[in-house]
Amino acid sequence: MFCRIDYFSARVDDDPGAVSRLLERLAAQRVNLIAVVVAPGGPRAATVHLFPVDPVDLSKAARADGIALDGPRSAIFAQGEDRVGAFAGVLETLASAGVGAPMAFSMRDGRGRFGCVVPVDPARVDAALQALRLRAPQESTEPGRLIERLVSGMGPGERSIGG
Repeated sequence: MFCRIDYFSARVDDDPGAVSRLLERLAAQRVNLIAVVVAPGGPRAATVHLFPVDPVDLSKAARADGIALDGPRSAIFAQGEDRVGAFAGVLETLASAGVGAPMAFSMRDGRGRFGCVVPVDPARVDAALQALRLRAPQESTEPGRLIERLVSGMGPGERSIGG
């Protein structure tokens, strides 16, 4: 399954515990995250990319807690059966449609499934989705349904990466 999702970025100091404190603040506001990516953000700083289940929840929580966010930006979220080359197949499909992936990540869940997130230039989102639909038309879904399936498939205590 695949869909378009929004993500946001926040900068934090590059000191031990800074990212966990940010995520704890969001968890306290009940923000549910699909994924979090932490990357260097310059001298003594880190950039935290936040991929929320509900972008409105994240925006409201950040505003209420004084967290500066950049975004939203567009990404493609895909999940499916884990197999050798699954992520490569997603990236090849996007590349064949002229969609680059300067940042992307994938993970398997250990239960036979994988998921990946590929930030995409907003001007290329439709091309990306169309290419993925042609590759696997039965897998396309609306973001809300995909996220609902993702969250409902988690066990107790597994509702959020951020909390």
